[in-house]
Amino acid sequence: MTDSTIIVALITGACSILGVIITNIASGRQINAKIENTLTTSLAVTSAKLEDLQRDVDEIKKLASKTPSLEEKVESLRRDVDTLTRRLEDVRKEIEQKGA
Repeated sequence: MTDSTIIVALITGACSILGVIITNIASGRQINAKIENTLTTSLAVTSAKLEDLQRDVDEIKKLASKTPSLEEKVESLRRDVDTLTRRLEDVRKEIEQKGA
């Protein structure tokens, strides 16, 4: 083998290695860009879902804070209905006694 053959082989090898390195760098950049885009999209979707869940939690908290008040009102209405039912029965008895 002559010196020029060796030099040509070394230059060819170096160019091949350089081409592979450039291709790998470009491919890595594309992959990184795709990953970054996917992560950005996923983060936006997750943030939107988290905001929706937070609104739901806030609504549930509001309803939960109103529950004791509603329970008191329902109990008061039950007492009123019981009182009215007893009065109605008393009135019916009076009507029956007068009619008899």
